[in-house]
Amino acid sequence: MKIISRILVIIGCVLIFAGCSDRKPEGAPLGGADPKLTLEQIVEEIQNQEITEINIFKSESHGSVGSTLLKKLSDAEEFSVVLNSLSTASQMLGIRDTSVPDYDFVIVLDNNETITFHYWLNLDDIQGMLADINDTGTVYSLPQDSVQNLLQLIE
Repeated sequence: MKIISRILVIIGCVLIFAGCSDRKPEGAPLGGADPKLTLEQIVEEIQNQEITEINIFKSESHGSVGSTLLKKLSDAEEFSVVLNSLSTASQMLGIRDTSVPDYDFVIVLDNNETITFHYWLNLDDIQGMLADINDTGTVYSLPQDSVQNLLQLIE
């Protein structure tokens, strides 16, 4: 009788632990959401849609859009400056401890999807970087000409 009860307890424990496991069936994607897109994939997604406007906000914190609208961009030439900054950015390796971003750029596409980036732009040494608002752990450096063009755009 003791052997049967021990076997039942062991089987019960195995079933409980198997049911609580995070293990996914083979081939199933990990995590609950889609994997993060690379910057190149995001740029490609933007180029496959039409940009309706880009709103530039004064940033207040990581991971959210600031409340002060600084400028609303609405023409193709202005859009190309922002797209160029995304296309020419280079991923920076390592973990970055960044200050509060300077600006939040909210790109509105014709399908009403928004894609938002934090921008750090330094006029003094013409340095800049950006990060997807949903992935501030991955930052990208900007070439000096992109920084200058973006700062002129914001003025």
